[in-house]
Amino acid sequence: MNNLSRQSIFALDLPEETLDLYGKAVQVIASADGDLSLSEREQLFTEAGERGVTDVIMDSWNEFAWQQHRVAVVVALIRPHLDERHARLLIYDAIRTSRGDGHYPPEEQQAVAKAAALLNVGPETVRAMEALAKMEESVVELQNAVFNPDRKGFP
Repeated sequence: MNNLSRQSIFALDLPEETLDLYGKAVQVIASADGDLSLSEREQLFTEAGERGVTDVIMDSWNEFAWQQHRVAVVVALIRPHLDERHARLLIYDAIRTSRGDGHYPPEEQQAVAKAAALLNVGPETVRAMEALAKMEESVVELQNAVFNPDRKGFP
């Protein structure tokens, strides 16, 4: 996949108000285990920056008190503003953010499933997204092993 197609697939071409809710929903889903780790936040913010999310929106995400919100409520707020592609992107971003700390505990998996159901993203699609996220992580690990000769454990 070339960069242009990746950019078009993962484009967050949403109005600012919706984009603000989007990042907040991802945070609430990814914190279902009671924590939104620094690694999870870095995953979300780095990806968002690469996809053109403005500093103003990310500042709003950064100030958001994710601990005080429930998945069903936040998803209900954004649901009317998402088409099918953006609903799928939100779920995929929640999965990737949840995995940002190297863990994807049952609480986060359940929050993803709940949000997906509320957004009419089927369980088969969620499983495919989870597999894709894991494959992407494996590709990055392999690239690091192959192209970083200082790493131990790879001939």
